[in-house]
Amino acid sequence: SLEMVDKINDVWVSDEDIVDYDKLISSKDWERMNEDFGNIGYKEGILEGKDITIQEGFNKGYAEGASVGKEIGRLRGLLNTLLEYYTPLLNSTNVNDSNIVLPAHSIIDRLKSLENDLANLTVEKIFTKNYFKATLSTDSMCSCREKSDSTMENCCKNSNMDDFEMSNVGSESESCLLFQQSVSQANSPEQVLAEYREKVKTLLAEIGFNVNSI
Repeated sequence: SLEMVDKINDVWVSDEDIVDYDKLISSKDWERMNEDFGNIGYKEGILEGKDITIQEGFNKGYAEGASVGKEIGRLRGLLNTLLEYYTPLLNSTNVNDSNIVLPAHSIIDRLKSLENDLANLTVEKIFTKNYFKATLSTDSMCSCREKSDSTMENCCKNSNMDDFEMSNVGSESESCLLFQQSVSQANSPEQVLAEYREKVKTLLAEIGFNVNSI
């Protein structure tokens, strides 16, 4: 303070006043240094955390995306094979003399429509915002497993999991499993693929193919 500085400049100042002044300056320097290093450490921690989580997220997302893409490609391949086979036959005049049983035009139209739907599937339609929100909630829920029963409920509330039945929070592992199961039914990529797989099976069964292996 100015008053303290004036005292230090005073030739009659006591040693005690000088000591007090040195303590004040040291304290302020320490606080400033502590704050500076705290900010530096916080920034470095954020950057390092991002590097770790981004790589882990990329690895997981890449594997999941590749699996989904492979399945969509397989279903499209089945439909395109049928379209490539039957379309020329439907336009041929000599096919009536053979033993080939052709599907109705309506089924071919449905094959084309379903193949077009698969071709126009976007990432946003498969990996929806609701899916990512539910996944984040699951991660928060499962991180609560390590907490005691007394803190489990507060942990879940802090994770903003309002839709989860808090009455189920009796067993840590059981509650996490129940929540994971509820998330798996919330517009997950697996659910989207399962719906399209069933549509393909239905069409192939109508044409007369064995769909048990699909």
